[in-house]
Amino acid sequence: MSRTDCIEKNPMIGKRPSKGKFLAISGGLAAAHFLAAWGLASIETDYAKILVGGTIVTKGVVIGLNFR
Repeated sequence: MSRTDCIEKNPMIGKRPSKGKFLAISGGLAAAHFLAAWGLASIETDYAKILVGGTIVTKGVVIGLNFR
């Protein structure tokens, strides 16, 4: 977060987000993901597994790309 030679490419948070903005967005999305998976699990467990599995794969790809 404090490196000046890096630029954030996520258009939701801008090129140089503050730590507070980044944590607020990350926390909000994590809460939304939890509530969606929890709600789906009570209705259809297969869809909940797909949601959680897809999110894990997506996060893994993003983390891998960030290490480049």
